[in-house]
Amino acid sequence: RVQINTLGAQVASFVLEPTDSVYHLQEKLSHLRHLPRLRQRIVHHGLLLKPGTSLAGAGVHDGDHLTLVVLPPHVLLTASSTGVAKLWAAETGECLRTLEGHKSWLTSAAFSPDGASVLTSSADGAAKIWSVATGECLRTLDSHHGAVVSATFSVDGESVLTTFGDSLAKIWCADTGQCVQTFQGHRGATCPTTFSTDGSLVLAAATDGTAKIWRIDTGECQLTLAGHTGAVVAATFSADSGLVLTASYDCTAKIWDARTGECRATLWGHERSLLTAAFAADGRSALTSSCDGTSKLWDVATGACRLT
Repeated sequence: RVQINTLGAQVASFVLEPTDSVYHLQEKLSHLRHLPRLRQRIVHHGLLLKPGTSLAGAGVHDGDHLTLVVLPPHVLLTASSTGVAKLWAAETGECLRTLEGHKSWLTSAAFSPDGASVLTSSADGAAKIWSVATGECLRTLDSHHGAVVSATFSVDGESVLTTFGDSLAKIWCADTGQCVQTFQGHRGATCPTTFSTDGSLVLAAATDGTAKIWRIDTGECQLTLAGHTGAVVAATFSADSGLVLTASYDCTAKIWDARTGECRATLWGHERSLLTAAFAADGRSALTSSCDGTSKLWDVATGACRLT
C-alpha cells in the first residue's frame, strides 16, 4: 500500500503490486481525481519517478508516502492568416482565448518565458503583447516600418526583439512598449532574429547572404558572418552563445565562432535550399531541414552528417 500526498494532505491510498509501473499509478489517480496524467508528477524521496519505471525499481516499498505535484494545464498557441491568435486547452481542445486586434495576417506567435504573456507579430507593421489569463492586449509595439517578420522575447522576458522586411531590427521594453534600440546595416531583408543566452547580443540573418551579431547596449555591429552565396534564412546561437549556426538558400549550413567570426565548418549535403537550422541542447549536434524534403543531423565538432 502506498499513500499519495500533496501539500501535506492525503490525496489517495492504493494497494499496488511491486511490479506495477508509475504510469499505472498515474492512471489510477487520473480516474479517481479526474486529473489528466500529463499534469501529474510523482516524487519519492526528492526524486522524480519516470512513468515507465516499476514501483520496486523506483525504490517504493509498502507503506511509503509519495508526493504528487500537479502541473498547470497545458496551453497551446496558434496563429492564423486571418490576423487572429488562439489559446487552446491541450487536454480538451477547448478554445480558451481569442486574441484579436491585428489588421493583417500573423507572421509569428510565442509565449513569454514565464508563460503569462503571448507575443504576436503581423504584416500590419505591429507586434502585440497579450495576457494569457484574460486575452487582453497589454502593449502594441507599432514600428511604422512595414510588415513585422518575427518577434521574440528575451530570455528574462523583459525585452522584445522584432525584425522587419526593410533590413531593420528593433529592441523594445516589454513593460513600457518603448523602442530602446534599432539595428540597421544589412543590405537585404532581415530574417527572424534571436538573443544570445545572456541577453547581451542579437543575431540577425538577412537575404544579403550574411548574418550579423549586434551589441544591445551600444547598437554596434560586433561581427559580420559572410561566406554564404545565397540568402541566409535562419541563424541561431548555441546554448553557451559560443557558436552560431546559419542556414542558407545556397544549400549549405555553416558553423561559426561567435567571438572571432571564423567559419568552423560548412555542412554540405542538401540538394536544395535550406529552411531552418538548430543546435541540440548539448551543442554537440546540429539539425537542418531543406526544400529537398530531408532533415540532416550533423556532428558540430567535425561537420560530418550523422543521419538523414
